Amino acid sequence: MGAAYSHCLQGEDHVGEATHMLSYSWAYSIGDIVDTLSDFCHQNNLDPKRTYIWICCLCVNQHRVVENSTQQKSGMIAPSAKVDFFAIFGERVKKIGHLLAMMAPWNAPVYITRVWCIFEIFTAHGTDGCKMDIVMPPKEKESLEEDVVDDGEGIYALYETLGNTKVENAQASVESDRLAILGEVESDVGYSVLNNLVNDLLRGWMQRVLTQLVETRENTNNEDYVDFCNEIGDILNHNGEHGAAMKLHQTALTICETVLGKNHEETLTTNQNIGSVLQKMALGKNHPSVATTYCNIVGVLDDMGDYEGAISRFEEALAIGSPVWGKDNIFVMKMYNNIGNVLQEMGEYEGALEKFEEALAIGLRVLGKDHMTVVTMYNNIGLVLQEMGDYEGALSKQKEALAIFVSVLGKNHPDVAAIHNNIGSVLYVMADFEGALVKFEEALAIELPALGDNHPDSALPFGSQRLD
Repeated sequence: MGAAYSHCLQGEDHVGEATHMLSYSWAYSIGDIVDTLSDFCHQNNLDPKRTYIWICCLCVNQHRVVENSTQQKSGMIAPSAKVDFFAIFGERVKKIGHLLAMMAPWNAPVYITRVWCIFEIFTAHGTDGCKMDIVMPPKEKESLEEDVVDDGEGIYALYETLGNTKVENAQASVESDRLAILGEVESDVGYSVLNNLVNDLLRGWMQRVLTQLVETRENTNNEDYVDFCNEIGDILNHNGEHGAAMKLHQTALTICETVLGKNHEETLTTNQNIGSVLQKMALGKNHPSVATTYCNIVGVLDDMGDYEGAISRFEEALAIGSPVWGKDNIFVMKMYNNIGNVLQEMGEYEGALEKFEEALAIGLRVLGKDHMTVVTMYNNIGLVLQEMGDYEGALSKQKEALAIFVSVLGKNHPDVAAIHNNIGSVLYVMADFEGALVKFEEALAIELPALGDNHPDSALPFGSQRLD
Protein backbone atom coordinates (compact mmCIF):
# COMPACT_ATOMS: atom_id res chain seq x y z
CA MET A 1 0.00 0.00 0.00
CA GLY A 2 1.38 3.41 -1.02
CA ALA A 3 5.04 4.38 -1.26
CA ALA A 4 7.64 6.49 0.51
CA TYR A 5 8.04 10.04 -0.80
CA SER A 6 11.56 9.24 -1.99
CA HIS A 7 10.18 6.40 -4.15
CA CYS A 8 8.25 8.96 -6.19
CA LEU A 9 11.28 11.05 -7.17
CA GLN A 10 13.43 10.71 -10.26
CA GLY A 11 16.59 12.34 -11.55
CA GLU A 12 19.92 12.95 -9.78
CA ASP A 13 18.90 16.51 -8.92
CA HIS A 14 16.16 15.11 -6.70
CA VAL A 15 17.12 11.66 -5.41
CA GLY A 16 20.27 9.54 -5.04
CA GLU A 17 22.20 7.28 -2.71
CA ALA A 18 22.19 8.89 0.73
CA THR A 19 25.35 10.72 1.79
CA HIS A 20 23.97 11.87 5.15
CA MET A 21 21.24 10.87 7.58
CA LEU A 22 19.15 13.42 9.49
CA SER A 23 18.34 12.77 13.15
CA TYR A 24 15.61 15.16 14.24
CA SER A 25 12.40 15.61 16.20
CA TRP A 26 9.11 15.53 14.35
CA ALA A 27 8.26 18.76 16.18
CA TYR A 28 10.64 20.67 13.91
CA SER A 29 9.14 22.70 11.07
CA ILE A 30 9.87 21.88 7.44
CA GLY A 31 11.27 25.38 6.98
CA ASP A 32 13.75 24.95 9.83
CA ILE A 33 14.86 21.57 8.48
CA VAL A 34 15.42 22.98 4.99
CA ASP A 35 17.30 26.01 6.35
CA THR A 36 19.47 23.77 8.53
CA LEU A 37 20.43 21.43 5.70
CA SER A 38 21.07 24.32 3.30
CA ASP A 39 23.32 25.99 5.86
CA PHE A 40 25.18 22.72 6.45
CA CYS A 41 25.86 22.40 2.72
CA HIS A 42 27.02 26.02 2.52
CA GLN A 43 29.32 25.71 5.54
CA ASN A 44 30.91 22.54 4.15
CA ASN A 45 31.12 23.60 0.48
CA LEU A 46 28.67 20.91 -0.59
CA ASP A 47 26.41 21.09 -3.63
CA PRO A 48 22.81 20.89 -2.34
CA LYS A 49 21.83 19.17 -5.60
CA ARG A 50 24.34 16.39 -4.98
CA THR A 51 24.00 16.04 -1.21
CA TYR A 52 21.43 13.36 -0.46
CA ILE A 53 19.85 13.30 3.01
CA TRP A 54 18.03 10.23 4.36
CA ILE A 55 15.02 11.50 6.37
CA CYS A 56 12.79 8.87 7.93
CA CYS A 57 9.45 10.57 7.21
CA LEU A 58 10.36 10.83 3.51
CA CYS A 59 12.29 7.58 3.05
CA VAL A 60 10.15 5.14 5.06
CA ASN A 61 6.74 4.16 3.69
CA GLN A 62 4.51 5.87 6.27
CA HIS A 63 1.39 4.26 4.75
CA ARG A 64 2.78 0.87 5.71
CA VAL A 65 3.63 2.09 9.20
CA VAL A 66 0.06 3.30 9.80
CA GLU A 67 -1.41 0.19 8.23
CA ASN A 68 0.65 -2.15 10.40
CA SER A 69 -0.14 -0.13 13.52
CA THR A 70 -3.88 -0.31 12.81
CA GLN A 71 -3.80 -4.02 12.02
CA GLN A 72 -1.75 -4.82 15.10
CA LYS A 73 -4.24 -3.01 17.34
CA SER A 74 -7.09 -5.02 15.76
CA GLY A 75 -5.21 -8.30 16.15
CA MET A 76 -4.91 -8.86 12.37
CA ILE A 77 -1.10 -9.19 12.49
CA ALA A 78 1.38 -10.31 15.10
CA PRO A 79 3.60 -7.71 16.78
CA SER A 80 6.65 -9.30 15.14
CA ALA A 81 5.34 -8.28 11.72
CA LYS A 82 5.39 -4.55 12.40
CA VAL A 83 7.99 -2.20 10.91
CA ASP A 84 11.24 -2.65 12.89
CA PHE A 85 12.59 0.87 13.31
CA PHE A 86 15.55 -0.45 15.35
CA ALA A 87 16.73 -2.54 12.41
CA ILE A 88 16.01 0.19 9.87
CA PHE A 89 17.93 2.81 11.81
CA GLY A 90 20.90 0.59 12.65
CA GLU A 91 21.22 -0.50 9.03
CA ARG A 92 21.01 3.05 7.73
CA VAL A 93 23.60 4.38 10.20
CA LYS A 94 26.16 1.77 9.19
CA LYS A 95 25.53 2.12 5.46
CA ILE A 96 25.32 5.92 5.24
CA GLY A 97 28.02 6.64 7.80
CA HIS A 98 27.31 10.32 8.48
CA LEU A 99 24.64 11.48 10.95
CA LEU A 100 23.35 15.05 11.20
CA ALA A 101 21.76 15.63 14.62
CA MET A 102 19.54 18.73 14.50
CA MET A 103 19.25 20.89 17.62
CA ALA A 104 16.49 23.48 17.96
CA PRO A 105 15.76 25.75 19.64
CA TRP A 106 19.35 26.22 20.78
CA ASN A 107 18.46 27.22 24.36
CA ALA A 108 16.03 24.33 24.97
CA PRO A 109 16.63 21.62 22.35
CA VAL A 110 13.56 19.46 21.79
CA TYR A 111 16.04 16.85 20.58
CA ILE A 112 17.26 15.88 24.05
CA THR A 113 13.69 15.33 25.28
CA ARG A 114 12.91 12.68 22.63
CA VAL A 115 14.05 9.15 23.36
CA TRP A 116 14.48 8.22 19.69
CA CYS A 117 16.80 11.19 19.14
CA ILE A 118 18.98 10.31 22.12
CA PHE A 119 19.08 6.69 21.00
CA GLU A 120 20.05 7.71 17.45
CA ILE A 121 22.95 9.89 18.53
CA PHE A 122 24.12 7.10 20.85
CA THR A 123 23.93 4.49 18.08
CA ALA A 124 25.84 6.71 15.65
CA HIS A 125 28.55 7.38 18.21
CA GLY A 126 28.99 3.66 18.80
CA THR A 127 29.15 2.73 15.11
CA ASP A 128 32.69 2.38 13.77
CA GLY A 129 33.41 4.78 10.94
CA CYS A 130 30.25 6.82 11.44
CA LYS A 131 30.81 10.57 11.38
CA MET A 132 28.46 12.86 13.28
CA ASP A 133 27.74 16.60 13.08
CA ILE A 134 25.36 18.57 15.27
CA VAL A 135 23.53 21.20 13.23
CA MET A 136 20.92 23.90 13.79
CA PRO A 137 18.94 26.48 11.80
CA PRO A 138 20.79 29.72 10.93
CA LYS A 139 18.21 31.77 12.86
CA GLU A 140 19.13 29.80 16.00
CA LYS A 141 22.80 30.70 15.53
CA GLU A 142 21.79 34.35 15.29
CA SER A 143 19.70 34.06 18.45
CA LEU A 144 22.59 32.39 20.29
CA GLU A 145 24.96 35.18 19.24
CA GLU A 146 22.48 37.77 20.51
CA ASP A 147 22.42 36.00 23.87
CA VAL A 148 26.22 36.23 24.09
CA VAL A 149 26.11 39.95 23.33
CA ASP A 150 23.43 40.49 25.98
CA ASP A 151 24.72 38.56 29.00
CA GLY A 152 25.00 34.88 28.10
CA GLU A 153 22.38 33.83 30.65
CA GLY A 154 20.64 31.54 28.16
CA ILE A 155 23.90 29.72 27.40
CA TYR A 156 24.68 29.22 31.08
CA ALA A 157 21.18 27.81 31.51
CA LEU A 158 21.69 25.51 28.52
CA TYR A 159 24.86 24.05 30.05
CA GLU A 160 22.83 23.32 33.20
CA THR A 161 20.17 21.62 31.08
CA LEU A 162 22.74 19.50 29.25
CA GLY A 163 24.23 18.45 32.57
CA ASN A 164 20.84 17.11 33.65
CA THR A 165 20.08 15.15 30.46
CA LYS A 166 18.34 11.90 31.41
CA VAL A 167 17.34 9.41 28.76
CA GLU A 168 14.99 7.76 31.24
CA ASN A 169 12.88 10.95 31.27
CA ALA A 170 12.77 11.31 27.47
CA GLN A 171 9.47 10.82 25.66
CA ALA A 172 8.25 9.10 22.49
CA SER A 173 5.07 9.29 20.45
CA VAL A 174 4.65 5.54 20.83
CA GLU A 175 5.00 4.28 24.40
CA SER A 176 6.13 0.83 23.26
CA ASP A 177 9.03 2.48 21.39
CA ARG A 178 10.08 4.36 24.52
CA LEU A 179 10.01 1.23 26.66
CA ALA A 180 11.89 -0.79 24.04
CA ILE A 181 14.65 1.82 23.73
CA LEU A 182 15.01 2.22 27.49
CA GLY A 183 15.20 -1.55 27.85
CA GLU A 184 17.90 -1.76 25.21
CA VAL A 185 19.93 1.04 26.82
CA GLU A 186 19.59 -0.41 30.32
CA SER A 187 20.73 -3.85 29.19
CA ASP A 188 23.60 -2.43 27.13
CA VAL A 189 25.56 0.44 28.71
CA GLY A 190 23.07 1.68 31.31
CA TYR A 191 21.38 5.05 31.70
CA SER A 192 24.29 6.79 33.43
CA VAL A 193 26.83 6.00 30.71
CA LEU A 194 24.45 7.10 27.96
CA ASN A 195 23.53 10.32 29.79
CA ASN A 196 27.20 11.20 30.27
CA LEU A 197 27.98 10.43 26.65
CA VAL A 198 25.17 12.62 25.33
CA ASN A 199 26.14 15.40 27.74
CA ASP A 200 29.77 15.30 26.55
CA LEU A 201 28.74 15.32 22.90
CA LEU A 202 26.43 18.30 23.36
CA ARG A 203 28.92 20.26 25.46
CA GLY A 204 31.50 19.70 22.72
CA TRP A 205 28.97 20.95 20.18
CA MET A 206 28.30 24.11 22.19
CA GLN A 207 32.03 24.82 22.52
CA ARG A 208 32.46 24.49 18.75
CA VAL A 209 29.47 26.74 18.06
CA LEU A 210 30.75 29.44 20.43
CA THR A 211 34.26 29.26 18.96
CA GLN A 212 32.85 29.53 15.43
CA LEU A 213 30.94 32.65 16.44
CA VAL A 214 34.25 34.29 17.32
CA GLU A 215 36.01 33.07 14.17
CA THR A 216 33.29 34.30 11.81
CA ARG A 217 32.69 37.67 13.49
CA GLU A 218 33.61 40.73 11.42
CA ASN A 219 35.46 43.86 12.63
CA THR A 220 37.86 42.08 14.98
CA ASN A 221 40.04 45.00 16.00
CA ASN A 222 37.78 46.95 18.34
CA GLU A 223 36.28 47.00 21.82
CA ASP A 224 33.10 45.16 20.76
CA TYR A 225 35.17 42.21 19.61
CA VAL A 226 37.12 42.25 22.88
CA ASP A 227 33.82 42.16 24.80
CA PHE A 228 32.63 39.27 22.64
CA CYS A 229 35.83 37.24 23.16
CA ASN A 230 35.76 37.87 26.91
CA GLU A 231 32.09 36.94 27.24
CA ILE A 232 32.51 33.64 25.40
CA GLY A 233 35.77 33.01 27.26
CA ASP A 234 33.95 33.46 30.57
CA ILE A 235 31.23 31.02 29.49
CA LEU A 236 33.76 28.39 28.45
CA ASN A 237 35.87 28.86 31.57
CA HIS A 238 32.81 28.57 33.81
CA ASN A 239 31.94 25.27 32.13
CA GLY A 240 35.37 23.68 32.33
CA GLU A 241 36.67 24.49 28.83
CA HIS A 242 39.76 26.24 30.19
CA GLY A 243 42.08 25.83 27.20
CA ALA A 244 39.58 27.32 24.75
CA ALA A 245 38.78 30.09 27.23
CA MET A 246 42.45 31.00 27.64
CA LYS A 247 42.92 31.39 23.87
CA LEU A 248 39.99 33.80 23.66
CA HIS A 249 41.10 35.89 26.64
CA GLN A 250 44.65 36.10 25.28
CA THR A 251 43.29 37.22 21.92
CA ALA A 252 41.25 39.87 23.72
CA LEU A 253 44.28 41.00 25.75
CA THR A 254 46.43 41.44 22.63
CA ILE A 255 43.77 43.67 21.06
CA CYS A 256 43.26 45.57 24.32
CA GLU A 257 46.93 46.43 24.77
CA THR A 258 47.37 47.33 21.09
CA VAL A 259 44.16 49.24 20.42
CA LEU A 260 42.81 50.38 23.80
CA GLY A 261 45.95 50.73 25.92
CA LYS A 262 47.13 49.13 29.16
CA ASN A 263 45.09 51.45 31.38
CA HIS A 264 41.76 50.79 29.68
CA GLU A 265 38.98 49.13 31.68
CA GLU A 266 38.71 46.28 29.16
CA THR A 267 42.43 45.58 29.57
CA LEU A 268 41.95 45.28 33.31
CA THR A 269 38.94 43.02 32.92
CA THR A 270 40.82 40.77 30.50
CA ASN A 271 43.77 40.49 32.89
CA GLN A 272 41.29 39.42 35.56
CA ASN A 273 39.81 36.81 33.22
CA ILE A 274 43.23 35.35 32.41
CA GLY A 275 44.02 35.10 36.11
CA SER A 276 40.77 33.24 36.68
CA VAL A 277 41.50 30.73 33.91
CA LEU A 278 45.06 30.15 35.14
CA GLN A 279 43.68 29.43 38.58
CA LYS A 280 41.05 26.98 37.37
CA MET A 281 43.44 25.24 34.98
CA ALA A 282 45.80 24.60 37.86
CA LEU A 283 43.26 23.60 40.49
CA GLY A 284 40.02 22.53 38.95
CA LYS A 285 37.04 24.48 40.23
CA ASN A 286 36.01 21.93 42.87
CA HIS A 287 39.44 20.85 44.13
CA PRO A 288 39.29 19.97 47.85
CA SER A 289 42.68 21.08 49.10
CA VAL A 290 45.94 22.74 48.18
CA ALA A 291 47.99 19.79 49.43
CA THR A 292 46.22 17.38 47.10
CA THR A 293 46.67 19.85 44.27
CA TYR A 294 50.43 19.94 44.74
CA CYS A 295 50.55 16.14 44.63
CA ASN A 296 48.34 15.76 41.59
CA ILE A 297 49.59 18.52 39.29
CA VAL A 298 53.14 19.28 40.40
CA GLY A 299 54.45 18.22 36.97
CA VAL A 300 52.09 20.35 34.91
CA LEU A 301 51.71 23.64 36.82
CA ASP A 302 54.10 25.45 34.48
CA ASP A 303 52.21 24.24 31.40
CA MET A 304 48.62 24.66 32.59
CA GLY A 305 48.74 27.80 34.75
CA ASP A 306 50.14 28.17 38.25
CA TYR A 307 49.14 30.06 41.40
CA GLU A 308 51.80 32.72 40.98
CA GLY A 309 50.69 33.29 37.41
CA ALA A 310 47.10 33.79 38.54
CA ILE A 311 48.07 36.15 41.38
CA SER A 312 50.39 38.09 39.08
CA ARG A 313 47.54 38.79 36.68
CA PHE A 314 45.16 39.79 39.46
CA GLU A 315 47.73 42.10 41.08
CA GLU A 316 48.61 43.67 37.74
CA ALA A 317 44.96 44.54 37.23
CA LEU A 318 44.69 45.80 40.83
CA ALA A 319 47.79 47.98 40.53
CA ILE A 320 46.38 49.68 37.45
CA GLY A 321 42.78 49.91 38.66
CA SER A 322 43.29 51.37 42.14
CA PRO A 323 44.84 54.68 41.02
CA VAL A 324 42.33 55.06 38.19
CA TRP A 325 39.08 54.54 40.14
CA GLY A 326 40.10 54.73 43.78
CA LYS A 327 39.76 51.96 46.36
CA ASP A 328 35.98 52.19 46.81
CA ASN A 329 35.25 50.53 43.50
CA ILE A 330 33.59 47.20 42.67
CA PHE A 331 36.44 46.22 40.35
CA VAL A 332 39.02 46.78 43.10
CA MET A 333 36.81 44.88 45.56
CA LYS A 334 36.70 41.88 43.20
CA MET A 335 40.48 41.93 42.77
CA TYR A 336 41.08 41.81 46.52
CA ASN A 337 38.60 38.96 46.87
CA ASN A 338 40.07 36.96 44.00
CA ILE A 339 43.65 37.35 45.20
CA GLY A 340 42.44 36.15 48.59
CA ASN A 341 40.79 33.17 46.93
CA VAL A 342 44.05 32.06 45.30
CA LEU A 343 46.05 32.65 48.50
CA GLN A 344 43.56 30.51 50.39
CA GLU A 345 43.96 27.69 47.90
CA MET A 346 47.74 27.97 48.31
CA GLY A 347 47.34 27.60 52.07
CA GLU A 348 48.41 31.18 52.83
CA TYR A 349 45.45 31.77 55.10
CA GLU A 350 46.60 34.95 56.85
CA GLY A 351 47.24 36.64 53.52
CA ALA A 352 43.92 35.39 52.22
CA LEU A 353 42.08 36.70 55.29
CA GLU A 354 43.66 40.13 54.86
CA LYS A 355 42.53 40.33 51.21
CA PHE A 356 39.02 39.07 51.98
CA GLU A 357 38.61 41.63 54.77
CA GLU A 358 39.73 44.45 52.46
CA ALA A 359 37.23 43.26 49.88
CA LEU A 360 34.46 43.06 52.48
CA ALA A 361 35.14 46.58 53.73
CA ILE A 362 34.80 47.95 50.18
CA GLY A 363 31.71 45.84 49.54
CA LEU A 364 29.96 47.12 52.64
CA ARG A 365 30.67 50.73 51.68
CA VAL A 366 29.77 50.37 47.99
CA LEU A 367 27.04 47.72 47.92
CA GLY A 368 25.62 47.54 51.43
CA LYS A 369 25.42 44.60 53.81
CA ASP A 370 22.47 42.85 52.12
CA HIS A 371 24.06 42.47 48.68
CA MET A 372 24.73 38.92 47.48
CA THR A 373 28.35 39.75 46.64
CA VAL A 374 28.89 40.85 50.24
CA VAL A 375 27.39 37.55 51.41
CA THR A 376 29.97 35.70 49.32
CA MET A 377 32.76 37.58 51.08
CA TYR A 378 31.31 36.81 54.53
CA ASN A 379 31.33 33.16 53.50
CA ASN A 380 34.91 33.35 52.21
CA ILE A 381 36.13 34.89 55.47
CA GLY A 382 34.30 32.22 57.45
CA LEU A 383 35.99 29.44 55.48
CA VAL A 384 39.46 30.94 55.97
CA LEU A 385 38.87 31.36 59.70
CA GLN A 386 37.83 27.72 59.86
CA GLU A 387 41.05 26.69 58.10
CA MET A 388 43.00 28.79 60.63
CA GLY A 389 41.26 27.07 63.54
CA ASP A 390 39.24 30.14 64.61
CA TYR A 391 35.97 28.23 64.77
CA GLU A 392 34.03 30.83 66.75
CA GLY A 393 34.98 33.51 64.23
CA ALA A 394 34.11 31.21 61.35
CA LEU A 395 30.74 30.40 62.89
CA SER A 396 29.96 34.09 63.33
CA LYS A 397 30.70 34.91 59.68
CA GLN A 398 28.77 31.92 58.38
CA LYS A 399 25.73 32.91 60.44
CA GLU A 400 25.90 36.45 59.05
CA ALA A 401 26.02 35.00 55.55
CA LEU A 402 23.08 32.70 56.30
CA ALA A 403 20.90 35.53 57.59
CA ILE A 404 21.44 37.55 54.41
CA PHE A 405 20.97 34.55 52.13
CA VAL A 406 17.63 33.72 53.76
CA SER A 407 16.41 37.32 53.56
CA VAL A 408 17.38 37.69 49.89
CA LEU A 409 16.87 34.20 48.43
CA GLY A 410 14.35 32.66 50.80
CA LYS A 411 14.92 29.78 53.20
CA ASN A 412 14.53 27.00 50.60
CA HIS A 413 17.16 28.09 48.07
CA PRO A 414 20.00 25.58 47.36
CA ASP A 415 22.64 28.19 48.31
CA VAL A 416 21.00 28.47 51.72
CA ALA A 417 21.41 24.72 52.09
CA ALA A 418 25.11 25.06 51.28
CA ILE A 419 25.56 27.62 54.07
CA HIS A 420 23.74 25.30 56.49
CA ASN A 421 26.28 22.69 55.45
CA ASN A 422 29.18 25.05 56.12
CA ILE A 423 27.85 25.85 59.58
CA GLY A 424 27.38 22.14 60.22
CA SER A 425 31.00 21.51 59.27
CA VAL A 426 32.22 24.12 61.76
CA LEU A 427 30.02 22.73 64.53
CA TYR A 428 31.31 19.24 63.77
CA VAL A 429 34.98 20.18 64.22
CA MET A 430 33.95 21.99 67.42
CA ALA A 431 32.56 18.62 68.62
CA ASP A 432 29.00 19.99 68.71
CA PHE A 433 27.73 16.88 66.96
CA GLU A 434 24.05 17.41 67.72
CA GLY A 435 24.18 20.96 66.37
CA ALA A 436 26.07 19.77 63.30
CA LEU A 437 23.49 17.05 62.65
CA VAL A 438 20.67 19.59 62.79
CA LYS A 439 22.41 21.78 60.21
CA PHE A 440 23.20 18.87 57.88
CA GLU A 441 19.58 17.72 58.06
CA GLU A 442 18.35 21.25 57.31
CA ALA A 443 20.64 21.34 54.27
CA LEU A 444 19.41 17.98 53.03
CA ALA A 445 15.76 18.92 53.50
CA ILE A 446 16.29 21.89 51.16
CA GLU A 447 18.50 20.16 48.57
CA LEU A 448 16.48 17.01 47.93
CA PRO A 449 13.28 18.74 46.72
CA ALA A 450 15.27 21.36 44.79
CA LEU A 451 17.87 19.20 43.04
CA GLY A 452 17.00 15.55 43.63
CA ASP A 453 19.06 12.95 45.46
CA ASN A 454 21.27 12.18 42.45
CA HIS A 455 22.31 15.75 41.65
CA PRO A 456 26.10 16.25 42.01
CA ASP A 457 25.60 19.46 44.03
CA SER A 458 23.11 18.01 46.53
CA ALA A 459 24.04 19.36 49.96
CA LEU A 460 27.59 20.31 49.02
CA PRO A 461 29.29 23.01 51.08
CA PHE A 462 29.38 26.52 49.63
CA GLY A 463 33.09 26.85 48.91
CA SER A 464 35.23 29.95 48.67
CA GLN A 465 34.01 31.93 45.67
CA ARG A 466 35.74 34.01 43.03
CA LEU A 467 33.87 37.17 41.99
CA ASP A 468 33.26 37.53 38.24
